[in-house]
Amino acid sequence: MHWQDTAGGHKPWSAASLQLRWRGLCTHCSGRCTSGLHQEYQNTPHSCRHLLPGLKREGLVLRGGNISLVQTLNGHSDWVNGVCWHGDKLYSASSDKTVRVWERNEHGFYICSDILGAASELLSVGFLDSVLIVQTRSGGVDKIGAGGTCEYFISGHQGEVVDLDWNRNLLVTCSSDRTTRLFYRGRECARAQIHGFPMTSVKFLPGPHLRFISSGQETILRIYEGTRAFFANCEDLKTLQHSADDFLDFYADRDYYVEAAFLSELNLTNEIGTSTSHERLSENALCSGVFRECQKIYGHYFEIKNIAVGKSLILSCNKSAVRKFAGLFVWDLQGSKLQYIEEHDLDIQKIAISPDQSFVATVGRDQLVCLYAVTNNTLNTVHRFAKHERIVWDCGFSRDSKYLATCSRDGNVILYNIGSRSIARTSSFEHEVTTVSFSPKADMLIAGTVNGDVLCLDYELNIVDRIRAVGKRIHIARFDESGSMVAVSGSDGLTRVLSLSQ
Repeated sequence: MHWQDTAGGHKPWSAASLQLRWRGLCTHCSGRCTSGLHQEYQNTPHSCRHLLPGLKREGLVLRGGNISLVQTLNGHSDWVNGVCWHGDKLYSASSDKTVRVWERNEHGFYICSDILGAASELLSVGFLDSVLIVQTRSGGVDKIGAGGTCEYFISGHQGEVVDLDWNRNLLVTCSSDRTTRLFYRGRECARAQIHGFPMTSVKFLPGPHLRFISSGQETILRIYEGTRAFFANCEDLKTLQHSADDFLDFYADRDYYVEAAFLSELNLTNEIGTSTSHERLSENALCSGVFRECQKIYGHYFEIKNIAVGKSLILSCNKSAVRKFAGLFVWDLQGSKLQYIEEHDLDIQKIAISPDQSFVATVGRDQLVCLYAVTNNTLNTVHRFAKHERIVWDCGFSRDSKYLATCSRDGNVILYNIGSRSIARTSSFEHEVTTVSFSPKADMLIAGTVNGDVLCLDYELNIVDRIRAVGKRIHIARFDESGSMVAVSGSDGLTRVLSLSQ
């Protein structure tokens, strides 16, 4: 394979996107805030098939044909990231948060005939039938209406999803993209935390009010509380989906919540603010005013790895390669430190609390599984299991608190009998199991694997069902409170909710 020709146009930057047409014109865009139109002389599908985006300074590289520059389109004030044709019109998407529509005038030149706006930087643009769709840098896909405004959107994380938790119909997730997001009925309803560090863990807090606690790659635990702006977002979703869901009745005391909260400049804290009117649900509304940071908890030595929340306790751990700093932190719900327990030689990976609040389990990089008894908010170590041969990823208790399951890089899932402090079952799997979770309503558990499979297991650890849920490694899988759905998240940045049939 060899290059036969190079088309000039963009000078200092490489082409970022390429669109082909069989009418003799091709377009491409670059970081110079311009789009280029090129005439392709050998105008056949065979020759056009060899048009390729080039990485050279000069612009496009052509194999099997000749290209010349017809026109450079100027207008965007930031990077042009994507272009597409629709009929005789050319659409270009830019980091300046606009889509520009280009049409040929009576003199044969393409001019900007319309400018459409969006809530954030745009990475690409395209059409679904006759519907204009744009992709935003924040992870959303927007439908642009005839008036040039966002009519409908879907959104999600743009980095690995590392943790999640359920609260009735609400699902909260956190990601390495430095955000914590809430989803209601399958749609994002709040970007509650836009942080300066990649997130590591998130859990809802018990109580009559909507609150969650989160951690990032820092030493601070942060507690967030909903606002009336968040409930307005949920009401918008109910209207969009024609839902009669009574979820909002669960938080009936609306007067308790502040109106809104906003992220201050040069700050990681969402501070209380006021909102005179509610903006229609959009990506901008997701980020503005929906949750306020009401408390910080200090005391960790290094960046926090995981959080677990019980009815009266908050448990956390931080990253460490030394036993002295690899312990378990025990806090009450007000954020006061009650205990610090040193049992692991290396950092703890996951913490689990039994449904009856009687036991706590921790698993770590030192291949240990530690079991603690809880009495009057005090933890005492009752047993240490050392049956895994590699790092232990996750653990979980059965619904009756009689069994504990763990999974490890060694490929094994082990089921322990809590009463006898013994191993009840051990099973090896073809692919490494990275997460386990027991059903709150049935005698079954699910296991997520490194290749993206979700396995339904009985208490004999036999595979009852299998589904490919994620394209890459699964980080976390958890049942909802009803036991009818499982949320699965992994390295591909997506969270999938699976419905379980009996």
